[in-house]
Amino acid sequence: QAGTGLYDDLGFDSFDAFRMILYLEELARVPYPPHRVPAIYTVGEAFEYLKFLVSSRGGLDEVNHRGIPGL
Repeated sequence: QAGTGLYDDLGFDSFDAFRMILYLEELARVPYPPHRVPAIYTVGEAFEYLKFLVSSRGGLDEVNHRGIPGL
């Protein structure tokens, strides 16, 4: 569910969130300056961030071979 909270519902701590962001950037092959990374509190926000990274890389075909589940 897009509104599922990473911290409250899934039990993330700040380190988990940081690792998730690094993983998304690695999958999309788009490093993003840490000071520009948005605050991500929900599954929906994480999905939107992944869409942003993918779009800046050229689309899903470019990153799908990296093993993103469900793409």
